[in-house]
Amino acid sequence: MNTNFRIEIFYSPSEHKTYSGKLPDGIKGEFGPGIRSLVITLNHVANVSEPKIHEFLENIGVHISKATISRILTKDTDIFHKEKAEIFLEGLKLIFQRS
Repeated sequence: MNTNFRIEIFYSPSEHKTYSGKLPDGIKGEFGPGIRSLVITLNHVANVSEPKIHEFLENIGVHISKATISRILTKDTDIFHKEKAEIFLEGLKLIFQRS
């Protein structure tokens, strides 16, 4: 089931400025952290292809484009690379401490 967020937008004539509401924490783009983490887990842990992820999500009622799935898997992944590097460095520290 998809959730539709409506963001209020207000214009202040006295300030000549437009104000808009914010999305809830964790919501980025069209989908929340649950769908994003499911897509990443299916692809990287379960080795499910992007077309099969799309088929699965559509079958459970999540309307998502193939391009969006691809973006979830490729855009803003720096945090994962940073975490991987940190884990690797900590492992090296443990190896050298034992020597």
